[in-house]
Amino acid sequence: MNWGIKNNRFTKKQFSANPLCVSIANSLKGFESMTFYLRGSMIEHETPHIKADIDLYVIHQKSYLSREIAMEIVTRLSYLNRFIDLHIFNQNEIKLDLPNSLLLYSRSIHILGPKIKFQPIVLDHDLIEMHWKTYNPNFSPDIMHSSVRSRVCALKNLTRCFGLISLIERKIFMRDIQECLDYAKTYDKAMHQNLIDNWDIVDFRKPLYLREVKEFLIRYHREYLIKTSS
Repeated sequence: MNWGIKNNRFTKKQFSANPLCVSIANSLKGFESMTFYLRGSMIEHETPHIKADIDLYVIHQKSYLSREIAMEIVTRLSYLNRFIDLHIFNQNEIKLDLPNSLLLYSRSIHILGPKIKFQPIVLDHDLIEMHWKTYNPNFSPDIMHSSVRSRVCALKNLTRCFGLISLIERKIFMRDIQECLDYAKTYDKAMHQNLIDNWDIVDFRKPLYLREVKEFLIRYHREYLIKTSS
Protein backbone atom coordinates (compact mmCIF):
# COMPACT_ATOMS: atom_id res chain seq x y z
CA MET A 1 0.00 0.00 0.00
CA ASN A 2 2.08 2.92 -1.30
CA TRP A 3 1.72 6.26 0.41
CA GLY A 4 0.47 9.16 -1.68
CA ILE A 5 2.77 12.15 -2.11
CA LYS A 6 1.64 15.34 -3.80
CA ASN A 7 3.61 18.59 -4.04
CA ASN A 8 6.23 17.00 -1.77
CA ARG A 9 3.67 16.40 0.98
CA PHE A 10 2.10 13.14 2.06
CA THR A 11 -1.60 12.82 1.36
CA LYS A 12 -4.19 11.44 3.75
CA LYS A 13 -5.87 8.12 3.01
CA GLN A 14 -9.49 7.84 4.13
CA PHE A 15 -10.59 4.78 6.10
CA SER A 16 -14.03 3.77 7.34
CA ALA A 17 -14.46 2.36 10.83
CA ASN A 18 -15.19 -1.37 10.70
CA PRO A 19 -17.20 -3.15 13.45
CA LEU A 20 -14.04 -3.93 15.41
CA CYS A 21 -13.04 -0.25 15.47
CA VAL A 22 -16.49 0.66 16.77
CA SER A 23 -16.26 -2.04 19.44
CA ILE A 24 -12.88 -0.72 20.61
CA ALA A 25 -14.19 2.86 20.77
CA ASN A 26 -17.21 1.77 22.81
CA SER A 27 -14.97 -0.12 25.25
CA LEU A 28 -12.95 3.03 25.93
CA LYS A 29 -15.86 5.29 26.85
CA GLY A 30 -15.05 7.28 29.97
CA PHE A 31 -11.60 8.23 28.68
CA GLU A 32 -12.86 11.08 26.50
CA SER A 33 -10.41 13.57 28.05
CA MET A 34 -7.69 11.78 26.06
CA THR A 35 -7.40 11.28 22.32
CA PHE A 36 -7.41 7.81 20.77
CA TYR A 37 -6.36 6.78 17.26
CA LEU A 38 -6.28 3.35 15.65
CA ARG A 39 -3.97 2.41 12.83
CA GLY A 40 -2.56 -0.64 11.07
CA SER A 41 -4.43 -3.86 10.32
CA MET A 42 -7.38 -2.86 12.51
CA ILE A 43 -8.41 -0.19 10.02
CA GLU A 44 -6.92 -1.43 6.75
CA HIS A 45 -9.09 -4.55 6.57
CA GLU A 46 -12.82 -4.97 7.05
CA THR A 47 -12.07 -8.17 8.95
CA PRO A 48 -8.54 -7.97 10.43
CA HIS A 49 -6.45 -11.14 10.63
CA ILE A 50 -7.10 -13.10 13.81
CA LYS A 51 -3.47 -12.61 14.93
CA ALA A 52 -3.25 -8.92 14.03
CA ASP A 53 -2.17 -6.56 16.83
CA ILE A 54 -4.19 -3.56 17.91
CA ASP A 55 -2.11 -0.44 17.23
CA LEU A 56 -3.67 2.07 19.61
CA TYR A 57 -2.38 5.61 20.09
CA VAL A 58 -3.24 7.46 23.30
CA ILE A 59 -2.51 11.19 23.31
CA HIS A 60 -2.89 13.14 26.54
CA GLN A 61 -2.27 16.67 27.78
CA LYS A 62 -0.65 15.80 31.14
CA SER A 63 3.05 15.63 31.96
CA TYR A 64 2.70 11.83 32.07
CA LEU A 65 0.10 9.07 31.94
CA SER A 66 0.01 6.78 34.97
CA ARG A 67 0.66 3.08 34.68
CA GLU A 68 -2.74 2.44 36.26
CA ILE A 69 -4.56 4.25 33.45
CA ALA A 70 -2.51 2.47 30.79
CA MET A 71 -3.29 -0.90 32.37
CA GLU A 72 -6.99 -0.04 32.60
CA ILE A 73 -7.03 0.70 28.85
CA VAL A 74 -5.37 -2.65 28.11
CA THR A 75 -7.72 -4.48 30.50
CA ARG A 76 -10.81 -3.04 28.82
CA LEU A 77 -9.64 -4.48 25.51
CA SER A 78 -8.60 -7.88 26.85
CA TYR A 79 -11.87 -9.43 25.58
CA LEU A 80 -10.47 -9.15 22.04
CA ASN A 81 -7.66 -11.63 22.81
CA ARG A 82 -5.18 -9.62 20.76
CA PHE A 83 -1.85 -8.06 21.63
CA ILE A 84 -2.36 -4.35 22.42
CA ASP A 85 0.47 -2.24 20.99
CA LEU A 86 -0.08 0.87 23.08
CA HIS A 87 1.63 4.11 21.96
CA ILE A 88 1.36 6.86 24.58
CA PHE A 89 2.30 10.47 23.78
CA ASN A 90 1.90 13.89 25.26
CA GLN A 91 0.12 16.18 22.78
CA ASN A 92 3.20 18.38 22.35
CA GLU A 93 5.54 15.38 21.92
CA ILE A 94 3.56 13.72 19.16
CA LYS A 95 3.78 16.74 16.88
CA LEU A 96 7.58 16.67 17.13
CA ASP A 97 7.73 12.97 16.30
CA LEU A 98 7.58 13.01 12.50
CA PRO A 99 7.35 9.23 11.86
CA ASN A 100 4.41 8.83 14.24
CA SER A 101 2.80 12.09 13.11
CA LEU A 102 2.97 10.75 9.56
CA LEU A 103 1.26 7.51 10.63
CA LEU A 104 -1.53 9.40 12.39
CA TYR A 105 -1.98 11.98 9.64
CA SER A 106 -1.94 9.56 6.72
CA ARG A 107 -3.01 6.13 8.00
CA SER A 108 -5.25 6.28 11.07
CA ILE A 109 -8.79 6.62 12.37
CA HIS A 110 -9.73 8.91 15.24
CA ILE A 111 -12.04 6.94 17.55
CA LEU A 112 -12.41 8.91 20.80
CA GLY A 113 -11.63 12.19 22.54
CA PRO A 114 -10.63 15.60 21.15
CA LYS A 115 -9.45 15.33 17.57
CA ILE A 116 -5.94 16.64 16.92
CA LYS A 117 -5.23 18.62 13.78
CA PHE A 118 -2.07 17.28 12.17
CA GLN A 119 -0.45 19.36 9.46
CA PRO A 120 0.45 17.65 6.18
CA ILE A 121 3.87 16.03 6.54
CA VAL A 122 6.59 17.33 4.22
CA LEU A 123 8.95 14.92 2.50
CA ASP A 124 12.36 16.30 3.45
CA HIS A 125 15.71 15.33 4.96
CA ASP A 126 14.46 15.66 8.55
CA LEU A 127 11.64 13.17 7.93
CA ILE A 128 14.03 10.69 6.32
CA GLU A 129 16.56 10.99 9.14
CA MET A 130 13.93 10.52 11.83
CA HIS A 131 12.82 7.33 10.10
CA TRP A 132 16.42 6.05 10.03
CA LYS A 133 16.60 6.68 13.78
CA THR A 134 13.29 4.88 14.28
CA TYR A 135 14.30 1.79 12.30
CA ASN A 136 17.88 2.06 13.63
CA PRO A 137 19.72 -0.82 11.93
CA ASN A 138 22.74 -0.10 14.17
CA PHE A 139 20.71 -1.41 17.11
CA SER A 140 20.17 -4.87 15.62
CA PRO A 141 22.54 -7.56 16.88
CA ASP A 142 24.60 -9.55 14.39
CA ILE A 143 22.99 -12.77 15.65
CA MET A 144 19.68 -12.60 17.48
CA HIS A 145 18.46 -15.05 20.11
CA SER A 146 15.32 -13.55 21.56
CA SER A 147 11.57 -13.85 22.04
CA VAL A 148 9.50 -14.22 18.88
CA ARG A 149 7.98 -10.75 19.35
CA SER A 150 11.41 -9.11 19.70
CA ARG A 151 12.71 -11.03 16.68
CA VAL A 152 9.75 -9.98 14.54
CA CYS A 153 10.12 -6.35 15.62
CA ALA A 154 13.84 -6.27 14.75
CA LEU A 155 13.27 -7.94 11.39
CA LYS A 156 10.39 -5.58 10.58
CA ASN A 157 12.62 -2.57 11.21
CA LEU A 158 15.38 -3.90 8.95
CA THR A 159 12.90 -4.79 6.22
CA ARG A 160 11.18 -1.40 6.41
CA CYS A 161 14.52 0.29 5.79
CA PHE A 162 14.03 -0.78 2.17
CA GLY A 163 10.77 1.17 2.12
CA LEU A 164 12.84 4.14 3.23
CA ILE A 165 15.44 3.47 0.53
CA SER A 166 12.57 3.41 -1.97
CA LEU A 167 11.48 6.83 -0.68
CA ILE A 168 15.00 8.21 -1.17
CA GLU A 169 15.59 6.63 -4.57
CA ARG A 170 12.20 7.11 -6.22
CA LYS A 171 9.92 9.05 -3.82
CA ILE A 172 7.73 6.01 -3.15
CA PHE A 173 7.28 5.23 0.55
CA MET A 174 6.08 1.93 1.96
CA ARG A 175 5.86 0.15 5.31
CA ASP A 176 4.04 -3.02 4.32
CA ILE A 177 6.50 -5.87 4.85
CA GLN A 178 5.73 -7.69 1.60
CA GLU A 179 6.02 -4.49 -0.42
CA CYS A 180 9.36 -3.69 1.23
CA LEU A 181 10.58 -7.22 0.45
CA ASP A 182 9.46 -6.86 -3.16
CA TYR A 183 11.44 -3.64 -3.50
CA ALA A 184 14.48 -5.20 -1.78
CA LYS A 185 14.40 -7.92 -4.45
CA THR A 186 14.69 -5.34 -7.23
CA TYR A 187 17.26 -3.21 -5.35
CA ASP A 188 19.62 -5.92 -4.11
CA LYS A 189 18.83 -9.62 -4.62
CA ALA A 190 21.39 -10.79 -2.05
CA MET A 191 19.88 -8.63 0.69
CA HIS A 192 16.41 -9.76 -0.32
CA GLN A 193 17.44 -13.40 0.05
CA ASN A 194 18.99 -12.66 3.44
CA LEU A 195 15.75 -11.13 4.64
CA ILE A 196 13.66 -14.00 3.25
CA ASP A 197 15.90 -16.57 4.95
CA ASN A 198 15.40 -14.83 8.28
CA TRP A 199 11.65 -14.35 7.83
CA ASP A 200 11.35 -18.08 7.12
CA ILE A 201 12.63 -18.91 10.62
CA VAL A 202 11.53 -15.89 12.66
CA ASP A 203 8.76 -17.84 14.43
CA PHE A 204 11.04 -20.70 15.43
CA ARG A 205 13.73 -21.11 18.06
CA LYS A 206 16.56 -20.58 15.61
CA PRO A 207 19.00 -17.65 15.64
CA LEU A 208 18.50 -14.84 13.16
CA TYR A 209 21.64 -13.87 11.23
CA LEU A 210 21.27 -10.13 10.69
CA ARG A 211 24.83 -8.87 10.28
CA GLU A 212 24.91 -8.86 6.47
CA VAL A 213 21.71 -6.86 5.95
CA LYS A 214 22.46 -4.64 8.95
CA GLU A 215 25.88 -3.64 7.58
CA PHE A 216 24.40 -3.09 4.11
CA LEU A 217 21.85 -0.65 5.54
CA ILE A 218 24.38 1.18 7.71
CA ARG A 219 26.64 1.57 4.68
CA TYR A 220 23.74 2.84 2.54
CA HIS A 221 22.80 5.41 5.18
CA ARG A 222 26.38 6.61 5.51
CA GLU A 223 26.62 7.12 1.74
CA TYR A 224 23.26 8.90 1.72
CA LEU A 225 24.50 11.36 4.36
CA ILE A 226 27.66 12.04 2.35
CA LYS A 227 25.59 12.77 -0.78
CA THR A 228 23.16 15.09 1.00
CA SER A 229 25.88 17.02 2.81
CA SER A 230 27.96 17.72 -0.30
